[in-house]
Amino acid sequence: MSIVDMRFHTQTLTSKGRRYHFDSIECYYHFHEKIGGQSKKVWMSNFQNPNEYLDEDHAFIIKSNQIRSPMGEGYAAFKSKYDYDSIFQ
Repeated sequence: MSIVDMRFHTQTLTSKGRRYHFDSIECYYHFHEKIGGQSKKVWMSNFQNPNEYLDEDHAFIIKSNQIRSPMGEGYAAFKSKYDYDSIFQ
């Protein structure tokens, strides 16, 4: 899969040790449902700093119509709510 906008890049490591890359958080969510929740670890690009990956458990994930994600559902990951508010509020 091509990653068009690195602000939305998401990757997962499955319980079988396979790594998958997605161009958006929502693509990962659809994949996660399809494989029955067998993701072992998930990382998402920090929207403010795409070179930094956030562990899904520590990311502030927002869905907003102000965000234009590649698949159009408006999901993005931030370090905190403050980081989101500093851009979109």
